[in-house]
Amino acid sequence: RLDGRLIHSASDLVSYLQCARLAILNLDAAMKRRVRPQRRDPVIELLSQRGSLLEQKELTAWRDAGRNVAIVECERNSTEAFEAGAQKTIELMRSGVEVIAQGVLFDGEWIGFADALERVERPSDLGPFSYEVVDMKLASKVRPGALVQTAQYSAQLAAIQGRMPDRLHVILGDGSRQSVPTASVMAYYQRVREAYLSAIQEAGGVEAEPDESLLYPESATYPWLIDACRTCPWQSECQAQRETDDHLTLVPGMGRTHARRLITVDVPTRRALAQLGTGSITDIGERSRTPEPTLARLCLSAIHALRCAESGVDRASTVSHLPRQPWRGVWKVLPQHPSDLCLHIEHDPFHEGRRFAFAAGTSGVTGRPTALIATTLQEEQQMFRTVLKALQEAWNSARSNRGQTPRIYVYGATTVSQLQRLSGHYSLGGELVANLITHDCFTDLRSVVRDAVLLPRPVNGLEDMDHYSGFAVANQSRGASGDTEREPSLLETFTSFVEGDVSARDALLTGTLRTLERIAMLRDWLRARQSDLPHQRDGDVLAHDDREGGGQREAQFEELRARIHALRTAAKRGGTTGERACEVLEKLLSWHRRERLADWWEYAGVRALAETELIESDQAIAGLRPEGTIDRVGGGERRTFSFPAAQEHKLRRDTEVEVSNWPTTSVARLISVDARRGRLVLSAPPASWASLPPPEAITRQKPILDKVLRDALARVADTIVADDLANPDLSGRYQATRRLLAALPPVPAGHTGGPLGMPGETGSETAVRLATGLANSVLAIQGPPGTGKTHTGAQMILALLRKGRTVGITAASHKAIINLLDKTMELAAANNEVGIVRAVQRGSGDERCNDPAVEFTGSNARVEMAVADGSRNLIAGTPWLFSREALDGTLDALFIDEAGQMALANAVAASTAATQVFLLGDPQQLAQPTRGTHPDGTGNSALEHTLGGRVTIPDTQGVFLETSYRMHPAICQFISDQFYEGRLRSKEECGRQDIARFGAGLRIIPVRHEGNRTDSSEEVAAITQACNALIGSRMTDSDGKTSRLAPKDIMVVAPYNRQVSLLDQLVPVGVQCGTVDRFQGQEAPVVFFS
Repeated sequence: RLDGRLIHSASDLVSYLQCARLAILNLDAAMKRRVRPQRRDPVIELLSQRGSLLEQKELTAWRDAGRNVAIVECERNSTEAFEAGAQKTIELMRSGVEVIAQGVLFDGEWIGFADALERVERPSDLGPFSYEVVDMKLASKVRPGALVQTAQYSAQLAAIQGRMPDRLHVILGDGSRQSVPTASVMAYYQRVREAYLSAIQEAGGVEAEPDESLLYPESATYPWLIDACRTCPWQSECQAQRETDDHLTLVPGMGRTHARRLITVDVPTRRALAQLGTGSITDIGERSRTPEPTLARLCLSAIHALRCAESGVDRASTVSHLPRQPWRGVWKVLPQHPSDLCLHIEHDPFHEGRRFAFAAGTSGVTGRPTALIATTLQEEQQMFRTVLKALQEAWNSARSNRGQTPRIYVYGATTVSQLQRLSGHYSLGGELVANLITHDCFTDLRSVVRDAVLLPRPVNGLEDMDHYSGFAVANQSRGASGDTEREPSLLETFTSFVEGDVSARDALLTGTLRTLERIAMLRDWLRARQSDLPHQRDGDVLAHDDREGGGQREAQFEELRARIHALRTAAKRGGTTGERACEVLEKLLSWHRRERLADWWEYAGVRALAETELIESDQAIAGLRPEGTIDRVGGGERRTFSFPAAQEHKLRRDTEVEVSNWPTTSVARLISVDARRGRLVLSAPPASWASLPPPEAITRQKPILDKVLRDALARVADTIVADDLANPDLSGRYQATRRLLAALPPVPAGHTGGPLGMPGETGSETAVRLATGLANSVLAIQGPPGTGKTHTGAQMILALLRKGRTVGITAASHKAIINLLDKTMELAAANNEVGIVRAVQRGSGDERCNDPAVEFTGSNARVEMAVADGSRNLIAGTPWLFSREALDGTLDALFIDEAGQMALANAVAASTAATQVFLLGDPQQLAQPTRGTHPDGTGNSALEHTLGGRVTIPDTQGVFLETSYRMHPAICQFISDQFYEGRLRSKEECGRQDIARFGAGLRIIPVRHEGNRTDSSEEVAAITQACNALIGSRMTDSDGKTSRLAPKDIMVVAPYNRQVSLLDQLVPVGVQCGTVDRFQGQEAPVVFFS
């Protein structure tokens, strides 16, 4: 509030996005209704300094590039100063300065200080040019707050220059620039702005009409505990309010979602939760949609926290039951062994635009602990080598003792993630880190505390455990100060050291050693807690399967990388095409190792979860209870189990799974699962059922072997190396594979350049024509939703089969493979061409083609024989099939469906089977799922790689299917403009589609709710009401035929099983409800997205 006027800023909008209460508290301070706390936060100050350095760096870069840069100086203490700064900014804009730093945007109500306004050559009221906003953020990715902030600046800028900027730009901490179309952000920005102003008006801060479609409900002004609280100046006031209210968030382990649900069933306080009886837990759990084991654990936490608060005794209590699964809770801390190691790595997330590990330390059972620091990349690499040496010694020591594995104790997930990052960045210790992860050698003590210990209050960091572990007492006994003055963080100390404070070096080393000591004392304290339990440890360490030939494979890959690197040097003499292919292949050689490492880490993390945590994990189904049904099928025995309904999970039926309380060497098969009803069927050998305890939970099986894929990449590399030169035309073996690596356009016979399509030809017609006119090429077909991609692919396959060619079909999922295979068989039958198709599908279980004419086999050998003897000319299977050496070069063409979801590495491996490759898909739809961090775009899908960062494929590079046969023009136009550069159009007949009284097009139904993670009864109620209103309405289809809209004509798509379960219970019978996986590729007259 300045000069009696309330002035808003983009920062106010960002604060509102973080926490609605923060905006109200800031308003109260501005209106002099309360005093804003004067709280110094060194971390915030540090980040502010870093931000200023980033801005200066970018301004220097602009100047060095010869651009004219002007800086607007403006005091920030009066509206008069704002007006003067805004006028100066306008004068600079009119003069056409190339870059205006700290441009002032002020309209009397909103003030903005743009990091930079950059001139672009697009006409406006200023002349033949205009300006766009450039914001600078230390973050590694663009966050919603940054988009809202730049959108606010863009809206103010548009009022000055008479033109809305086409794009807004964010320069990130690593120096990269991310540009976003302004139009794609403005609707969201306007909603946030309206909601913010409505909230301010309701709080008595501005004259405005209330907005009934608030983004946040009134309850959002309650001081919920969120991540932003740690750096908020109002945190003490909000914490005092929660304590006064005895709020549920005072219970350790209580998340906001569970707290909100409990409040809705009249359990509003910590005391109310603690007073729940055993008999009421089941009822409350069902009504609040909280799994019973989770609620029981929260009750225990509430009871303990309340007792501590009332007695004034700050103590911890060990969970008094021993989980039936070995190595749970405090038992995760194993008996002391000479190979035990404590490990800690500190990193700076914003150091010179990248993550940087500046301190590391290790301490063993014997010997002196080691602390290291780094200020340069060379020192970081050397520090990492020292850490690897300590890890290797621990590994060797444990393995020499009856093949055991070492225990490496850390606190939190950051240290292990830094190990993975450093290993990938410096290409060091990859096999060692992989072994440590896959053998579950890391014990995260934070996870152990959460699982095994009841505490009086929530724990935020390692220091919060000092009182219990004995570190605080030990620290005082050494003469340390007993006051509560805050210790500088290691990041602050590191910054001081970099800025020239020599004394900070010793403080940094001491701080690292103190962290190691904290970890060791917490480990020993947890181990001592085992004596609190009446049970004793039984059994041996769970068995772990050793991976095939790890060290040998690593040595082979290192050799291959060196040879490929040498080839890249030769490739420069032969041309950039060969160089590009070799460069990509070099990075792909280690793609599977990076991906597998992340996969194993996720797998190990799931294995370490407690039952209450497993229920919340989408990698497991927990809370299993035997239902008594036993069936014998073949050599297996099937048993039925119930579980808390609507658990989110990614487990697929008819696949191998692991039972959480069985050894990892004993697996079961998930025959069926019904998440809505909470029922599943498991199959296992009778011996397993007889000798092992009843299953408590099932989790995904360990990562599948990828050796066949890695071997295929190695063969390609060996072939290129053996050629002894890199030919510009990429001639020789694996030509299509090499062209895929280099992202080269196809070369049709007789084509002399320019667009691939002929005048008047549709995209589908072009693709079918080119199918038989290519050799040793790669053709990409980009098919947006409803453009007939699968139909086009089937037509292409039949065209090739007519020519006597042998064709393969692959994809990342069996569902996609079956979809294209089914469509091919359907078209063949419609054309009376069934006789030309002799198909075989390699699959498992019931994932098979619907046409009985297609041979189905689970044997790779059978497929290889069918290809070799020519008895089959259409082969369908996953990349694991086509990457086999026996199929090298045996196919004339390979169709990779959903190529926007297939990793480039897997596509390259599969392409070795064919001389011609077709990529079908659309990277604008479902993204390529990856877990690892990969360099320079090699983590992209095959289609993303071919597009080279473009939104749509150029007509010289591939085929774009431009006609949608589903979408009404009103919907298609929006999709086309937002995602396809205006190239997608609707079939004319689709304009006839209409629903009487409701019309056609996109609609938004505002629903007020907050804090819901996986389900929302509020949205279900709104959808049910809308369905009831729609059913019975007169509907017109694209052929002009009319009918009454029935429940089956409505589809509801939700991202989570729990939401689907709620929908099924309440929407009218017949309405289709499911996740996106169920409905991918399907259509309906009315579709809701919840």
